[in-house]
Amino acid sequence: MHHCGLAGRPVQQVNTPALLLDMDAAQRNIRKMAELFRGRECKL
Repeated sequence: MHHCGLAGRPVQQVNTPALLLDMDAAQRNIRKMAELFRGRECKL
C-alpha cells in the first residue's frame, strides 16, 4: 500500500484535494458488503 509518507500527519498538513480513508472502517464495510452479496446473482 502506498501512503506517500502521509500516515500519521495532521490533516491540516495534507495537500488537497486528497482522499483520506479510515482503512479499518473501509475494510470492515467491504467485508459486510461482500457477505451481503454472497450467494446472490449480484456481484460486488
